[in-house]
Amino acid sequence: MALDSILISLTTLNRKCYHYCNITASKDGEEVGVCRSLSGGMFFSHSDAQKWIYTDWLGVEEEFQGQGLGKYLLQYSLQEMHKVGYRHASLSTD
Repeated sequence: MALDSILISLTTLNRKCYHYCNITASKDGEEVGVCRSLSGGMFFSHSDAQKWIYTDWLGVEEEFQGQGLGKYLLQYSLQEMHKVGYRHASLSTD
């Protein structure tokens, strides 16, 4: 299945110590992948925490796995967070 027919959308929320970035991949109106990143400021008030993002969810539906979609979603999220000032990242894995 070609990834060129996948629609990618970005949702962000900015507040003083909080930033949320959700990248969603859709095909024919159905969600097929998601990457969600949160600011360290959501968890800690220390100023250093404001430079960190935490990616707590990265998932791709099975039929779309192995095509680079997850990698694309993560890279896109990291680029967007870097644009608004984040310099460090943490990724949770299972």
